[in-house]
Amino acid sequence: MEEYNRVCSAFDTYMQDHVQSDVRLLFDPKNDLVAYFCLEFGFHESLPFVAVGLLHRQGYFTQTIDSHGSQIAHYVPTQFQDLPIAPAPDNEGREVHIHVDLPGRSVEIKVWRAQAGRIILYLLDTDLPANSEEDRAITYQLYGGDNDTRIQQEMVLGVGGARALRALDVIPTVWHINEGHAAFMIFERCRDLHANGLDFDAALELAAANTVFTTHTPVPAGHDVFDHDLIKHYFKGKVGALGITLERFLELGSSPGNQGGFNMTALALRGSRYHNGVSEIHGEIASRMEGYCWPQVPHSENPMSHITNGVHVPTVLALQWSSLFDLQFSAEWRNQLLNHHYWQRIDDIADHNF
Repeated sequence: MEEYNRVCSAFDTYMQDHVQSDVRLLFDPKNDLVAYFCLEFGFHESLPFVAVGLLHRQGYFTQTIDSHGSQIAHYVPTQFQDLPIAPAPDNEGREVHIHVDLPGRSVEIKVWRAQAGRIILYLLDTDLPANSEEDRAITYQLYGGDNDTRIQQEMVLGVGGARALRALDVIPTVWHINEGHAAFMIFERCRDLHANGLDFDAALELAAANTVFTTHTPVPAGHDVFDHDLIKHYFKGKVGALGITLERFLELGSSPGNQGGFNMTALALRGSRYHNGVSEIHGEIASRMEGYCWPQVPHSENPMSHITNGVHVPTVLALQWSSLFDLQFSAEWRNQLLNHHYWQRIDDIADHNF
């Protein structure tokens, strides 16, 4: 009961608190909305936004090592009835179901809604009776399967995610692509803009103007690259809706080190106007790795910037420290992590408490 009351107290304090002042300088929660597309999430309470991901019925694997030193992956099905989710309703209270076309069939996707404080997470689920057994498994595993499975997952996330927000009448002012996995979202937004009268170049520029891309991986092997034959298999019937040729489509994913391949990072960079690595050093590495997108600009001057990853204090802080702060400051301290003045009071704690 003590642990339960501590959690409830911390949550009530958080929900009563306003968006932090330093965040409000850049973000007006009444008018601004960030849609954050990613395959996996860790939430921080300071940033209200909507998140879009996949509903992983099995999630990420646990591993064991056998007697030969080989890694064995074990996928454990989620106890679905215990998940804190509910069907996402549209403005009329109906469950939201959308479709994404794959070769020879249309895959139905159900949208689920989870809420983590002020953050709303929309999860896309293909495990539906209307789909084939193969298609039901698209959203089962995080980073599972071969390239064929991966491109299907990324079409569900990028294309399906954009369609889900449209069906929910959610209108982001900023679209954030975390890694290249969701970059097909750019094509879906361009398709919608082209259907409303813009040519492709204008549609791409308009979509890119409010799109942010974060890259995490400092080695080429960590970036998704699909063979042109695979891309053609899934998209040759869709480029007409963009008003471009298949060759132009493939150019958007081209990169010097992957001839004959479609680089999702390259697509994300060409379909966004704000780009960052996750540390100062990584930003410099990324500016060199992805400098091919701006061949006329020196690496040190191209638009690849950086925002250093933060630390999630409640996760890394030892339980003994959390308990001490609860006794000394009440649960309020969790909402003051960026308040330098607030933490001056740590000097007032008697030495014998440490």
